Amino acid sequence: MSPYSLFRDRLFLFSCVLYVINRRIIKPNTSLPFFHHHLNDLLCFPIWIPILVTLLALLHLRTKGEPPHSYEILIPLILWSWMFEGWFPTTRLFEGVTIADHRDIIWYAAGALVGAIYRRRWEWFRLAASAT
Repeated sequence: MSPYSLFRDRLFLFSCVLYVINRRIIKPNTSLPFFHHHLNDLLCFPIWIPILVTLLALLHLRTKGEPPHSYEILIPLILWSWMFEGWFPTTRLFEGVTIADHRDIIWYAAGALVGAIYRRRWEWFRLAASAT
């Protein structure tokens, strides 16, 4: 099995497509709050963590070909939650652009958890394939 790659990560690709579909088709045609307020938060980590990991690998700050480690998910979860739900909403620069909503952190964490489980599953399959 090939090493981890952003462009072979099915969860990343699915999340990107779902984001575009939500933004272009679902949101304009529905008033359901989940699609307007929470789906993007849920997709945040399945989209941004693979991009972050790929950038770190390109900068030689991590080993290439490995899925994200738990600390590479947990640190951004804590940092981004604080930034987007705590700090940015209180700054003049982002006034009226961002709104603090503690429920967003739950959706970030759910997306991070789904991504971590999916990518660990991928790693287990890769290790099993290399052992045979």
